[in-house]
Amino acid sequence: MDKLSLSDSNSEIFYKRRKEKGIVLSKEYILEVRIEAVKAAKEKAKYLLNAIG
Repeated sequence: MDKLSLSDSNSEIFYKRRKEKGIVLSKEYILEVRIEAVKAAKEKAKYLLNAIG
């Protein structure tokens, strides 16, 4: 199983648990949050690489 499918199945479990508790986030919102997290990680990596070299 590749990382993407593992991540997707984890998202499904997360989404179902949240729904059971009455806390529903749209999948689009979850994807937006992930995209922002990736962008932030890239910026941090750039900063660290520049600081090192």
